[in-house]
Amino acid sequence: MPDEKSTLLDVSTKAPAPDSVRDQEVAVHHIRAVGGGAAGLELVTRLGDTLGRHGRARITLIKKGRTHLWQSCNLPRVIPKIDIWRAANLMLKRYGDKALEESAARGEDLAAQDDYSGEAVWRRITDAVRQLANQTPAGPLH
Repeated sequence: MPDEKSTLLDVSTKAPAPDSVRDQEVAVHHIRAVGGGAAGLELVTRLGDTLGRHGRARITLIKKGRTHLWQSCNLPRVIPKIDIWRAANLMLKRYGDKALEESAARGEDLAAQDDYSGEAVWRRITDAVRQLANQTPAGPLH
């Protein structure tokens, strides 16, 4: 349950939820998302646009402040190398010999949708797949 410093935001109306809404029992489902980070905001926005817009559910975002500060980031630095290698390993396990083509295709799909940050991540994964799939040892053989 939110404390008194938290703000309830009714995503359907994009306004703080009144106290009467807080205590109201309704016939539709009431989905409460706690935390207003990037993932929380995306989640409640999607739920509000789908379920909330059609009256099938009430979606409420619970977060401490009334605003959200977007911090710029450089995705290649945010996603640790270990996660890139894990994703490459999973691609090889799932797609085998087709892992390289599948990884490259995912990057191309994101670029076609103008998601260049996502494309950059998949480029890194594709490079890792290429290195893991390479059976030739690096450097000269002795």
